[in-house]
Amino acid sequence: MRRKDREIVSPEAILEILMKAPYGVLAMCDGDTPYCIPFNYGYTDGRLYLHCAPEGRKLELIRANPSVSFTAVASESIVRSETACGWGLRYESVVLNGRASIIEERGEKIAGLNAIMVKYSGRGHEFDENELSRTLVIRIDIDSMTGKSRK
Repeated sequence: MRRKDREIVSPEAILEILMKAPYGVLAMCDGDTPYCIPFNYGYTDGRLYLHCAPEGRKLELIRANPSVSFTAVASESIVRSETACGWGLRYESVVLNGRASIIEERGEKIAGLNAIMVKYSGRGHEFDENELSRTLVIRIDIDSMTGKSRK
């Protein structure tokens, strides 16, 4: 990280940002072209969980190359200035790298969906078989995670 003065080193502080960010953006590899899309997500037991429809470009890319990156930004506000180069942004952010897997096992699928529900609703939920069959869960096993802040 270039700006060491903005680096967040506390794992607890990084997780706090990850949990309060409203959404994140998943970056995948499509040959030599990046492909990024926003996601709701949940975090539990050192893993990130995403949900999506059971078909689409993102799934093709994950199957071809499971290496991914994910970023989430929280607490953003604009810094105004009299000069153009003085403008900026106050923020807290997390960037993680890892390997994505498509979850087939029913128990882990429910656990992943509940991680998402806990993040957004504060509690777990019951899922009927129809909901489970229409929803795919992606797990990201995290290799590295960094945090950065400008206050």
